[in-house]
Amino acid sequence: MKYASRGHALGFANRTRKNLEHIETAFANGADVHVITQFVNSLLGLIVFPWEKHFVDSIQTKRLVDLQKHGWPEWTVTHGSSETLGELIKNLRHSVAHGNIRFSSESRNSDEVDIEVENYQPPQYKQLKWSAKISAKHLREFCLRFINQGMFRGTNYAEKVDSGFEPVLPGFCRENAQESGSDFLETTCLGAAL
Repeated sequence: MKYASRGHALGFANRTRKNLEHIETAFANGADVHVITQFVNSLLGLIVFPWEKHFVDSIQTKRLVDLQKHGWPEWTVTHGSSETLGELIKNLRHSVAHGNIRFSSESRNSDEVDIEVENYQPPQYKQLKWSAKISAKHLREFCLRFINQGMFRGTNYAEKVDSGFEPVLPGFCRENAQESGSDFLETTCLGAAL
């Protein structure tokens, strides 16, 4: 099965990552682009779509404190709680879907901007249920770790790995690259070591 199509969550995620990297390169070269805006736009392709398509079901119970021990960036939960990756992503998904995102400044430097997300209690969505914040720089790292390492764990084509979520695609990539050609490697395998 090919996953290079933008109609598939993995293909869409890979295109999202490619667009993010293009914007970052353009910004580094002095272009008038907004990298932090692109980080938030990337949440849709790197977090929400894979979550909605159940590509991350097997990692929902991973404790955030354990992921942080393996270098994942820390979210500061300012209201409510998120003990597991599943709880965090569920709240993040709701926050993004309802546009409940705030920025600490208008700076284009990711080291100078914190992003706060909020999730409100249904059905009126007026009572705050959960909120958290993270620096823009760490949001980028979180999204890329999630898509590169986490979402492939436990699917029918992934190898089992420890809680550090080392890349797990080499066998899958090797097998499908022969069938799909080099474009598959670039758009789907995300640089997994073959």
